[in-house]
Amino acid sequence: MTAGASGTADAGAAQGAKRDADAYGAWLEAPKRVKAGSSTAAQAVLVAKEGYKCNDKYPFKFKLDPAPAGLSYPEPIAKGVTYGAKRTTLAIPVVADKPGSYTVSGTFSLSVCNETSCKIQREPLSVAIEVQ
Repeated sequence: MTAGASGTADAGAAQGAKRDADAYGAWLEAPKRVKAGSSTAAQAVLVAKEGYKCNDKYPFKFKLDPAPAGLSYPEPIAKGVTYGAKRTTLAIPVVADKPGSYTVSGTFSLSVCNETSCKIQREPLSVAIEVQ
């Protein structure tokens, strides 16, 4: 998890609902609590299941839904990928403008492969955060 210069109020992470497919699991994570006026990052997570690997040739991205009032996104489409054969993550910058409870949501474009084929999917993901 990445936090901006202002940091988070609570180092714990919130995890959104996991999308569980036959070849992978995917979810969105974010700090549970963030200070108003700070920058932080949510993170889209892809874990390849047995027999599959994350496709390092695929242009992973996360297209954000419109930001709720109180949050803003420096980029409408996040592309900051950290590849791994079994686990790939994508950083999603978030700015917490004012206190409240919010949901960060969007669509994660991802791909996993085995020896015979590649699966390309778009998964809707979300995670709740609390801004103090």
